[in-house]
Amino acid sequence: MKFCSRLLFLALLSGCATPKAVDSKQETPAQKSALIMLTDEYVQETLKLDPFNAPNYGDEKFYGEFGDPLSEETIKKSKEMIATYLKRLHSISQKGFNEYDKDTYKIFENDLKTSLQSFKFPIEQMPFDQMGSRYRDFVKQGNGERYPFKTVKNYEDFLKRAQGFKTWVESAKMQMRKGMKSGVTLNREIATTVIKQIEDYIVTDVTKSDFYKPITDFPKDFSDTDKSRLKALYVTEIRTDIIPQYASLRDFMKSEYLPKTRTTFGLTGLPNQKAWYQFKIKEQTDVDWSPARIHKMGLEEVSRIRKGLEEAKKELGFKGTYLEFIRYLTTEKFNFKTKDEAKEAFVKVKERVQKEIPKYFSKIPKLDYEIIEIPANEASQQAAAYYRPHDEASGPAVFININNLKSITTWEATNLSLHEAIPGHHFQLEIQYELKDLISSYRVNASGSTSFVEGWALYCESLGYEFGFFKDTLNRIGNLDDDMLRSVRLVVDTGIHSMGWSRAKAVKYMQDNLADDISDIEAEVYRYSSWPGQALAYKIGQRKILELRTFANEKLGSKFDIKEFHNVVIGSGTLPLWLLDSKVREWVKKKSLLGIPRFQ
Repeated sequence: MKFCSRLLFLALLSGCATPKAVDSKQETPAQKSALIMLTDEYVQETLKLDPFNAPNYGDEKFYGEFGDPLSEETIKKSKEMIATYLKRLHSISQKGFNEYDKDTYKIFENDLKTSLQSFKFPIEQMPFDQMGSRYRDFVKQGNGERYPFKTVKNYEDFLKRAQGFKTWVESAKMQMRKGMKSGVTLNREIATTVIKQIEDYIVTDVTKSDFYKPITDFPKDFSDTDKSRLKALYVTEIRTDIIPQYASLRDFMKSEYLPKTRTTFGLTGLPNQKAWYQFKIKEQTDVDWSPARIHKMGLEEVSRIRKGLEEAKKELGFKGTYLEFIRYLTTEKFNFKTKDEAKEAFVKVKERVQKEIPKYFSKIPKLDYEIIEIPANEASQQAAAYYRPHDEASGPAVFININNLKSITTWEATNLSLHEAIPGHHFQLEIQYELKDLISSYRVNASGSTSFVEGWALYCESLGYEFGFFKDTLNRIGNLDDDMLRSVRLVVDTGIHSMGWSRAKAVKYMQDNLADDISDIEAEVYRYSSWPGQALAYKIGQRKILELRTFANEKLGSKFDIKEFHNVVIGSGTLPLWLLDSKVREWVKKKSLLGIPRFQ
């Protein structure tokens, strides 16, 4: 997301939830510290300024409002509010803080400072792209994925919310017109993709609209009178307001905006490009490394992993070249034949992982995750799978793209499940959710480190070796290819945003190293161009966790316990890498010198 990062409204790190790692003495609301009350107040003020994500918090008083974060007035108020909260934070005494409060103070302070820095860059003039957009998030609310259609009032509030969509559309146009004058526009190809996305929501038959879905699935306790009344209201709203606004945005993009878009790729050609990218690197990865350093690290990782794939090629008895081998891996031979077969593969991996978990983890999420198929109308635009964290509107789920079987290969299902489900995103994010009474709603819903969340999931992929899953050559290829993807990202992201790489050069580099379909590679390259620095977070986070595990193992020797290590890493919620480093080193120091009991 772009603009949302300023007020920290968004916490869905997929794209980027959880086991409950707390003891029985949880704090009641009356016992909240001044710090937690401050972060709660901050969340309320951000929702008041822009209530769009209120369903993530279960805050029903804002369900009937859409929000207008792109207006000049809201932007001005946002900056003033963030500066005010930083001053208020610094006025709080840290005396008597527990460990959770100490972490929250440092995280909140860093987030506020980062948000203030973001105002140096005209993010709002590119208010959406093919990866992150309120017009798509609105659809996910309208179809019930991110909004709770449980009561009559929920339905009525959403109608009120929908009436604010027009204001947002007009504000988006206003900011984009400013961008057209200042040279801050989307790349032309990406703008064309955006137009196609918007057109998907423009239908002539109201019953085919995503926004009609809640009408087809009323709660059982609704009266016939309410059903009839709401159906009529929704049909009118969809036909006369929602769809026309999508059409208005589409027409603006086509006739006015597209001719003014730029042909340069990524951040290249934008004002203050170098500083902008350096800011995005630090924002997304928690490190202030130069693009050159990251690029070099990527090249080294690509070389290492390629050797592993060469060995796997020999094991399979494949006689061709490396390029021929990775092309072979993308053939239909390795596609699932049916949706049921694909879904069953993920179920079987889950069953195998569950048998290994007790050896490596002492804290298990109380709530399991659902396996849900990505809707058919989104299948062509989505990756093989993604995780939806738990929030007040919906439970945790792993979405699988079984409506586009070409997006998933048989050899990647095991590795993909380790990343998206258990012990990857589900363990880390659900543990965090169960900590919400101790670490605050702010940290659960509005704050997060991409490098920590994605680094943990990537680290969990490597546990497949310890589980014995990658003795199978094809499963190991799945791990190596995914690891290659994250390493190639280091090279391509920095190449695009700091070295002037074209789309074609980035695609070619990925084709030369990855066993991925060309359509997937092209989508990835467009993603990196739209989300500067985000793709760097995975590998940098993974390497940090592996580095800390090696450090702890070497320092503690026989005292090292993998379950304790995992508790330290994910038992306090999402942490920026610099805070994770400090926490692990402090744990090692105390355990080695004092022999303290296990981290709880």
